[in-house]
Amino acid sequence: MDRISSGLTRQAIKNLGRRVKDARERRGLSQRQLAERSGGHQTQLSRVESGHDVRLSTLIDTARLVGLEVMLVPRELTAAVQPMIDPQNTDYSKAERPLYSLEEDE
Repeated sequence: MDRISSGLTRQAIKNLGRRVKDARERRGLSQRQLAERSGGHQTQLSRVESGHDVRLSTLIDTARLVGLEVMLVPRELTAAVQPMIDPQNTDYSKAERPLYSLEEDE
């Protein structure tokens, strides 16, 4: 039985898994190599990357192995933070100007 209750939650977990996979691939590691380095199992890493419902501690540990940090962002700051997290995604039509920017004001 799927313990994830809503479609939005499912999608968020899949996005987290995708980010872990992308970070692992940028480091040039296979799932097996990363599992060997961490002392874990490749099947657990596969579950994280596939967006399965895993323990939070497993997600945090796996993310840290590939240089990511799991953080909670207040909902009202999401529009400001999102462009820094995912600069390739340019569909921020609903987002206001970020509160924080790496670029100088014109």
